[in-house]
Amino acid sequence: MKRCFAYSYSKSFQMKAIKESLLEKHKVTKFDKVLHIRKIDPAVDETEGDIFIFPYGVIVTWGLTKELEEEFVKSLTPFLDEHLGAVDDDLYTYNYDEVAK
Repeated sequence: MKRCFAYSYSKSFQMKAIKESLLEKHKVTKFDKVLHIRKIDPAVDETEGDIFIFPYGVIVTWGLTKELEEEFVKSLTPFLDEHLGAVDDDLYTYNYDEVAK
């Protein structure tokens, strides 16, 4: 079972600064106004996961451990325009299968 986690973290992000910072360590792809990072999680047999950063202050992760998600989210703190205070989050779990259930 894999995780899909959504964080509502800020009213907005400084997207240009985030992209420049992430490019130092990650391959970053931009789709319209959304940044996508392919992340390897060594805690899960080096399984790749995905991180999407939306300009309106939301981060969505797919297939990463809770620890890696939290580490990544914390690394974005300097790029918040206005922190919401408490982080609002949603956790989903999913499996790959031949048939949708």
